[in-house]
Amino acid sequence: MMHLKKKLTHLTIIVLFIIGCRHDRIIAVAHANGEDNVAVCTNKYTHKRVVTLDYIVAGKQVPCQVVYEKRTEKTDHRQVLWRAKTSVGYCERKTKRFIQKLTRYGWQCSYKEIKKISEETPSDKPITVVPPVAVNMEEGYRATCNNQPINLKNPLTQIAKKLTGLKYDSSQLQDCAGIFHQVVKQFKHDYCPNYDYPNVSHARDTRRIAKWYHKRGELILIHSPLQQSSMIKPGAVMFYGYPNKRYKNVKAKDLFVQNTGINHIGVVISVMRDVKNKVLSYQLFHGRRPGKPSSITDFHKRQSTHSYYPPFGNGREQWLAITPLVKQQDDSQPPAKFQPTVIVLKGEASYYADSLHGRRTASGKPYNKNKFTAAHKTLPFGTRVRITYLKTKKSVEVVINDRGPFYKKRIIDLSRKAAEQIGLIRAGHGKVKIEVMQSTTSVLPNKNNKNVDNEEKPN
Repeated sequence: MMHLKKKLTHLTIIVLFIIGCRHDRIIAVAHANGEDNVAVCTNKYTHKRVVTLDYIVAGKQVPCQVVYEKRTEKTDHRQVLWRAKTSVGYCERKTKRFIQKLTRYGWQCSYKEIKKISEETPSDKPITVVPPVAVNMEEGYRATCNNQPINLKNPLTQIAKKLTGLKYDSSQLQDCAGIFHQVVKQFKHDYCPNYDYPNVSHARDTRRIAKWYHKRGELILIHSPLQQSSMIKPGAVMFYGYPNKRYKNVKAKDLFVQNTGINHIGVVISVMRDVKNKVLSYQLFHGRRPGKPSSITDFHKRQSTHSYYPPFGNGREQWLAITPLVKQQDDSQPPAKFQPTVIVLKGEASYYADSLHGRRTASGKPYNKNKFTAAHKTLPFGTRVRITYLKTKKSVEVVINDRGPFYKKRIIDLSRKAAEQIGLIRAGHGKVKIEVMQSTTSVLPNKNNKNVDNEEKPN
């Protein structure tokens, strides 16, 4: 009897194997390892369709979704066919059956690595999706407290562990804004007694906290999450919008409006990067919602074209703004005296288009093409820097009053007047040396972090 059962088992496996084959090939099903898989399907008319088994959280099978795209017939066609929040294996089964259906209609499908879909011709040989090697970067924002420099990663990790598990209760400062206040209160008590932070009586909710940082010139608006992700480091305070709401052309004043602006806040305590130093994921400590105690949560990079979760967002909440939690220099100390050079950066510069003349900058002041100003991603507003165009050897001094540029290879945007001074107008962009001429009390770029703009060679 046992021998008969074994034969039946083997026969069942063979039948399943045959069912999964079409046109002398096996229809591959995504491995249950939580890595996104993509099937590229073509037909005799050279049309291309793409089926994506999209895992929302890297390394986990749920939540997931199955996305269907018609690349050549309707370039803007993108349809989410099925979703699963908790049912493990649901998306995999739906993906397999849908590919079998396409195959019966004459489509030939094969798996390709996600990043190569648009570049390569579909092949009959399945390609294994290899996840990028991740390295845990310990560097975080820095602060000077009690005349001692500290890296914020370890202190914040200890504080987060101590405060994890607090029941959601706004009356006890245990909602999302309340947990933020508890973090900075504990940080002030344990590490930095002279640290100035938004007082509960003046900035109880997330919008007022963001406004407090904005008035100090430290709030950075997020227009391109994937390009601005280098600012996600331990010690960063991240602000998010409302669920399922998409924000475009974000302006600071719009973020401080109740029910439409900022909705959530959390503090970054750890960041995971790949071998190229690009952010893959980060851990956020935050108060959550009724029934969910305060906790450390993993958030992941999500390509907006492959998920209904926005990149680096809090679930369905879009990432809108970021600021360092603390200043580098103790507020009780007088501002540092003028120094010829505080830090030297090298990279590519460009200049503002004339059409931006008169528009409001991130500092709140209008852009004036006839003044010597510039935009930088992290240098505090009011910082005075000297720009030297390496091609002409000409220099000019400017004041930082805006955020940008958000192009991968550029580190500073100059006003037209400043660009004329160093001979940059004709070329449009070029390699420059930046010397920070005046130290400030705010966060300066960290030389040890390759993802900040102080590289010898731009990315």
